[in-house]
Amino acid sequence: MRTSLYARGLLAIALSVAFLNGCGAVPIANAPVLPGNEAPAESASARRPVQTVPWIAALPEIFARRRPVDDSRAAGPAAQLDPVATRTLVVCAISAGVCTVFSRPGYKPLRTIVHGLNAPGGVVAGIGGRIYVANSGGANVRIYAPGGTHPIETLNDPGAVPIDVALAKQTTIVSNLSAGSSTNVAVYVGGAKSPSYTLSDPLAQQGIGVAVDAGGNCFWSVDTSSGAQIDQFPGCKKNAHPLRLKASLGSAGGLAFDGAGNLWYADQSSGVYRCVGVMSCTLVVASSPSCTPGVTLCDPVMINFDRNFTTLFVADAGYGVYTVRSFGGGVSPDYVVTPILQAPGMPIGVGPDPAPTLPPH
Repeated sequence: MRTSLYARGLLAIALSVAFLNGCGAVPIANAPVLPGNEAPAESASARRPVQTVPWIAALPEIFARRRPVDDSRAAGPAAQLDPVATRTLVVCAISAGVCTVFSRPGYKPLRTIVHGLNAPGGVVAGIGGRIYVANSGGANVRIYAPGGTHPIETLNDPGAVPIDVALAKQTTIVSNLSAGSSTNVAVYVGGAKSPSYTLSDPLAQQGIGVAVDAGGNCFWSVDTSSGAQIDQFPGCKKNAHPLRLKASLGSAGGLAFDGAGNLWYADQSSGVYRCVGVMSCTLVVASSPSCTPGVTLCDPVMINFDRNFTTLFVADAGYGVYTVRSFGGGVSPDYVVTPILQAPGMPIGVGPDPAPTLPPH
């Protein structure tokens, strides 16, 4: 049975890549659009296929060379709190199949997490320093204790390819790159170990980033046949219909909210953006495929803020991790981007601990 689920995950990725290359089609339906965010009308001939970013194109090969994880193994040694750092940063490399915990500041490696992982994606720290990893090759989310290297809990979604994870106080929200022949957001309520319900958008071909705002609304970045967009699911409630917030992205990426409730998002084809609320959005840090790794952004994927919202961490699949900080204040502050560590193996997930206070839901 385990091999069958693994094969289904591989098939789902292959289907996703086929969509990326224009081999598949999703029926186009009209999704609600918030006032002020209307996208220009597009003719059918003007629609372009979803861009293939390197780490997604590599997924079939990544999955093929990794074996299913044997969950029957012993739980491993007791977790130990990191003695040299009260603040840490977790970086997950999808091709290398590993998450590494670094001290912060200084960014010295403290330990690596391999057990239970198969192509890890987005990562976030929860209450008490627990680490939640979207384990794309295992059709699950792995949860690790502070200082631990073996999973203590697993949230299973057979046939899905989890790529990002976000938390509210009573809820775990997971973006599935694909889920069978489609894509969705899986919502786990309370202590559920399997999805309590899912949220979807008929326009979506593949899901990437997911976030929750202070009001308990879920946000999801998706690639579509005409580019990419960001959806809002009011209240993150069961059967909620998506409101399209942004319809002009080039390639969907990670999402995060700052302390003032402003949405930030990564567009893998152009850089990192900051919105006023969830409306007017401005490019803060540009990226380019012809970038210089370690100098400028190459392929920004997932993003997350530190607890005080002073630093945005950006996982760049072409290099490692950058920070984005503002200075100057005012309505239009200046921003500086700094490379802080290099990580091989296509790092796409980054999560600081402690993380911001969890929103209610």
